[in-house]
Amino acid sequence: MRRLPQEERDRWWRLQKRYKDKAYILPLLGLFWADGRRSLAEIAELVELETGERALDLLRGYFELLAKAGLVELRTQTTRC
Repeated sequence: MRRLPQEERDRWWRLQKRYKDKAYILPLLGLFWADGRRSLAEIAELVELETGERALDLLRGYFELLAKAGLVELRTQTTRC
């Protein structure tokens, strides 16, 4: 997170506040399901099946931050992670 501009960190903080106590586990589950073939929508659906929480915006923000930090590669065709 330190590598990212303050604006990006603030954006992530706002997303986390909306999901409160689930803001930690939802992105981790999303990362678990990311295999390079699944779209972000597919990942969000799998996370929802596990948790009952639809968190597409949180997951999108998380993967975008990871990509900006150089930790994952996003395929923009259909946002595959």
